[in-house]
Amino acid sequence: MRYRSTVAEINLNNLQHNTDLLHKESHKPLFCVVKANAYGHGATKIAVFLEQFSYVSYFCVSSIDEALELRNNNIKKPIINLGFTDIFDLNECINNNITISIISKKWLIRALEAHHDLSKLKCHIKLDTGMNRLGIKSISEYCDVLEMAKKHGLEVEGVFTHYHSSDSINGASLKQLELFKRFLNQCDHPYKWIHIANTDAALLTNEAFTNAIRCGLALYGYASKPSNLKPILTLTSQVSQAKEIEAGETVSYSAAFVATEKMKIGIVPIGYADGINRKLTNHYFYINGKQAKILGKICMDQTIVEFPYDEWRNIVEIIGPHQNAADLAQVLGTITYEILTGISDRITRTYKLDGQIIDQHNYRFNR
Repeated sequence: MRYRSTVAEINLNNLQHNTDLLHKESHKPLFCVVKANAYGHGATKIAVFLEQFSYVSYFCVSSIDEALELRNNNIKKPIINLGFTDIFDLNECINNNITISIISKKWLIRALEAHHDLSKLKCHIKLDTGMNRLGIKSISEYCDVLEMAKKHGLEVEGVFTHYHSSDSINGASLKQLELFKRFLNQCDHPYKWIHIANTDAALLTNEAFTNAIRCGLALYGYASKPSNLKPILTLTSQVSQAKEIEAGETVSYSAAFVATEKMKIGIVPIGYADGINRKLTNHYFYINGKQAKILGKICMDQTIVEFPYDEWRNIVEIIGPHQNAADLAQVLGTITYEILTGISDRITRTYKLDGQIIDQHNYRFNR
């Protein structure tokens, strides 16, 4: 159900194309990253679709509430919280079969002190090989953590680290990989899962040391280097009113745009509360495949554009074949991740398969 003409359409055929491609090129199972509402695409709907594929072995989130959202929507495959887990939430993780990340010896000591029995807790050890975010930095601490976890019966299923510059696999990245190997060679353990590669690394490298890839942005059709990935999201709206203004009239707040001649304008029901950055003023949307310049300041709920047409219900493309999320990111001097995750939950997501709408999600009605 939706009452706005503004909609984000998710192409599930393109999603399958991307996962098939990643699996084919890596020859490894996929850990599909659906944190941050699947980068704005709708975590539960994306996970429901991906769960059918045998090469999808895990879903990755960044918090326990994201993991529970998936479980509460009947996602059965393993889920790992790559981020911090509060030690007082561990029983919730055990009860819902959520894998957690052990980030330090201090964290593990506190967890063991707070719980009598963690033998059913499934975990991956997070190593810090240069990112300097979460994780264990020294080999001695890693060995202590592994020994403590095994001694107390935790299911130490995996180990992982994170490249800091995977968009260009260079000396620094290779150095991280070698350090990762040294960690594991120093303290032997029969891990089921060893993972380091994210989207770009998975597409740029073919190392045999790890046995899974964590794919995030690539699922949704983007990578730092040219690829055959297909973006899965288009963002469109419709002109809600068309009008003419005379030379000298102004448009939007602060009278930031002044017409130099008589012209037609269109009001589009999408604004910065929907994720449209106000710095896009003077950039373009697309109508009928042609640029429609944004006039004046972008409002909270509406944007005004040049509109030299008579019919006022024209489709307006914000993200689509003429400009994708990466194009907008370049205009704004940011990253594709920020564009996609910034799409507000005010916007209904519709899901298409083989050209047919099979589902839709409006966050005002589908909680």
